[in-house]
Amino acid sequence: MKQLRIVRFGTVGIVATAIHSSSLIILSSLTSLGGGVTNMISFVIAFAFSFKAQQAFTFKDRLGKQKLNLLAMGVLFLVNILVAIALGAFLRDKYRVLLPLVPAAINYLLLYVTSGLPQFRR
Repeated sequence: MKQLRIVRFGTVGIVATAIHSSSLIILSSLTSLGGGVTNMISFVIAFAFSFKAQQAFTFKDRLGKQKLNLLAMGVLFLVNILVAIALGAFLRDKYRVLLPLVPAAINYLLLYVTSGLPQFRR
């Protein structure tokens, strides 16, 4: 079951990473916003997709009919947005396409923990 969850997580993660990368490239080429801002916006777009898809697809066996609550979403969002802003501000342009990989690792760990704890469910 855990191996299947990792495959499901990877599938959703690949799609979310593609969304994050695509929007990052588009925003970087069409706007004059800084790296931190473009990465934050791109992250928010990918996060919205990933949060819903991970609940419905990846962690449905741990959650059952329950869903993650706003506290879980807030914790995930806050940790990820801080990392996204920091990395976006410090990495050079040629490395920005790697930015979506860091939230992927953070999200798996945080989603696994929050999906198993009752205080993060509704």
